[in-house]
Amino acid sequence: MSRQHRSGRTRGQSLVEFALVAPVLLTVVGAVLDLSRVYSTWVKFEAATRDAAQYVASDPGYTTTGGYYDATDTAHYCATPPFTTACTTPTTTDAKTVMDQEVGTTFTKASNQTTCSSPTVWATLTAATDSATGGSASYPLATVTVTSCLRFHALFAYPYFTQNGDWILRVTRTYKVLVGR
Repeated sequence: MSRQHRSGRTRGQSLVEFALVAPVLLTVVGAVLDLSRVYSTWVKFEAATRDAAQYVASDPGYTTTGGYYDATDTAHYCATPPFTTACTTPTTTDAKTVMDQEVGTTFTKASNQTTCSSPTVWATLTAATDSATGGSASYPLATVTVTSCLRFHALFAYPYFTQNGDWILRVTRTYKVLVGR
C-alpha cells in the first residue's frame, strides 16, 4: 500500500471517531453549563425567598392590624412604634417586591401552590401572643412562610430531568421574629 493511500484512511478514521465522540462531548459541555446556570439561579432564588420572609415577618404594622402587608398597604409600614403615623407612599418590602428586585424577574402573587406556569410567590403570616411560644400581646411572635416558584429554562431538554426543557424551582422559607422588639 502506498503512503498516500494509508494517510487518507487515517484521516477518514479520525473523522468517523470525531463524529462519534462529538455529540457526547457537546452533551457533557451543555450539561455542565446548565447545571452551573441552575445552581447560580437557585442560590439567588433561595436567598431572595429567605429575605422576603424576613421582611414580611419584620413588618411593624402587624401589631396593630395583624395582616400580611403588600405594596397597597400605606397604613403602617413606614411608621415607627407606637404606629401612630401613616406612610405617604406604598411599601417596597412585601414578598413580591423583594422577589422582583432580588431575582430580577416579575413575580405574581398567588394564594396557594398550584402550578408554576409563571414566577409566583405566596406568603402566610401568623402571630402567637401566648407566653409558651415566647410572644406576648405587646410583642407577638410573627411566623411567616414564603413559598416561591420559578421555571428555569435549560439549554437542552434533558429527558427525565426537565419538563419541556424547564426545571421547576420551588423554595419555601419560614422566618420567626418578635414584632416590635
